[in-house]
Amino acid sequence: MQRLFHSTYRTLGRFPLLQRQVQPNLSIFVVGKVEAEQPLIDSTSVKLPFEVPKNPLTLPATAEIKTTKGSLIIKFFRKETPISVANFAYLAKKNIYNGTFFHRYTPGFAIQGGDPTGTSKGGPGWNLPPEVRSGIKHQVGTIGWAMLPAEVNPERLSNGSQFYITLRSAPDLDRYYTVFAQVVRGLENLAKLRRGDKILSVVLDPQISAPSPSPTPLSPASLRPTPLASSIPGNFR
Repeated sequence: MQRLFHSTYRTLGRFPLLQRQVQPNLSIFVVGKVEAEQPLIDSTSVKLPFEVPKNPLTLPATAEIKTTKGSLIIKFFRKETPISVANFAYLAKKNIYNGTFFHRYTPGFAIQGGDPTGTSKGGPGWNLPPEVRSGIKHQVGTIGWAMLPAEVNPERLSNGSQFYITLRSAPDLDRYYTVFAQVVRGLENLAKLRRGDKILSVVLDPQISAPSPSPTPLSPASLRPTPLASSIPGNFR
């Protein structure tokens, strides 16, 4: 299974614990048992179906994720994660996310979606090389790619479409996942999302002004999140 935001190879429908040498009991998101459906791809030889521009500032700066619980306005970390942003933009333009479900939810922790197969096990047919940046922290509304655990994924490749959104600050996840965007508006809608809610569509660079994200945690006053449970969840079921 993927880590907090990983694909899992072990327990279908459950979120295993993130294994570290010094702290082995961190909850994680997984994609499902995917050996057959989506084998790992060598990041040095993978051919992605989109081009990554030399100037990352030509990539979309924002997106609106329209869901059954309202819209989320997100800001991309274009300079830090250009491959990931180009990938998300490609999927959005192809309407890959339209009609997909959020298939995993842990109250007060995170929610996961983006599987175009609708099985919680799949992806678009490719994985992504890691773009882990130490300066980007997990806070309320942080968005990153699901990923297979290190024991079966030594290259730390990310799933090509499944992503998670954190519902609280999660510093234990920093420097382990590729984080490529931040929710900057619609946190009240994020707090309403549950398993089974649907992504209706994704609009790139919507005509809505939004503040720029910061690689450092935003203050509670600037985020104004809806209060969420602070307990660390166990395995996802």
